[in-house]
Amino acid sequence: MEQNQYQEQENELIKLILGEVHRNDCQSTLQLAINSTLNQDFVQLLLHLISLEQIGNLFCKRGSDGNGIVKAIQTSYPNRFSEDQLQGFKHLRHALVHNFGLAIIDKNQDNKDKNKYKYILYREPNEEIIIAPKHNWDGILKFTDLQFSKHCKADKETSYLVYIPSLISMAKEIIAQIFPKKLQEGKLHFVHEKGNQNITDEELGQIAYKYFVYYL
Repeated sequence: MEQNQYQEQENELIKLILGEVHRNDCQSTLQLAINSTLNQDFVQLLLHLISLEQIGNLFCKRGSDGNGIVKAIQTSYPNRFSEDQLQGFKHLRHALVHNFGLAIIDKNQDNKDKNKYKYILYREPNEEIIIAPKHNWDGILKFTDLQFSKHCKADKETSYLVYIPSLISMAKEIIAQIFPKKLQEGKLHFVHEKGNQNITDEELGQIAYKYFVYYL
């Protein structure tokens, strides 16, 4: 009897995986809409952060951090953001790329008290773009952290608050306006360990492979 019941459950699971069972209730439809919106937000944030990273790595010398995103933002908006905010931009990219989520622990960072990053995204503009947490996150995710619509005060105080439209707007301004203008004015130059001299075709190929996407 148990074997037959197990077989029935397995068959239902196979049908579900193959798309032969369709849920038409409001809850599943709403969940699909929410997932679609979240995916769009994640993709937009990631693409704009990667674009800033490429600009910073290829053309910006400014900044001791060495991260392309930090260098691009510092070059475009000197002294606008604090070090905590700049690290927030940098590690948001890392969380999205490496963890496919909104939290990451940077094991390579020297200060172990401040190497843990957790984010809350807002789909509304804010001139601050990113707000650094008031207190360091201990690296432990609690159940309340997963209740996206009910962030408690303690959770907000240990999270970076990121305003998606404002971050994307800033990235677009850097990519489409500030960056081209600085290039035309001669304030930005191609950055390579050899400078602009004696770069071989092979080295150029390696740079292109690392930083550019080709559409075939």
